[in-house]
Amino acid sequence: MNDHSQTAAAVRERLELKDDELLELLGTEVSAAAGGLERRTRRLLGESWFSEQRKAFQSSVCSNHLVRQLRRDHADIYTLATAVADVLAATFSVPAAATAALLLVRFGLEKLCNELPGD
Repeated sequence: MNDHSQTAAAVRERLELKDDELLELLGTEVSAAAGGLERRTRRLLGESWFSEQRKAFQSSVCSNHLVRQLRRDHADIYTLATAVADVLAATFSVPAAATAALLLVRFGLEKLCNELPGD
């Protein structure tokens, strides 16, 4: 079972990575076969998985009370990404949750969540 300290540590480990590096890492985290693939292929796997999970991200992240509050309070990227990772870790592995959370925050939760009514 996940706890906050695990997701917080995973987010912190990834904070300095560039978006392309995060997507490549995500490809490795979501596909057991990705380890032996070229970097570009791992990045494409990560992009594809990330895109496929959009609706799942919307339904779990955008409706979360803490995430909504942190967005309203303009929390820093680490705090917001850790909260998002905590939500995602209920469904995905902690590493994949942390990586996806950082990408979601960087790409804009406003865009993702404003597509939903009532936010």
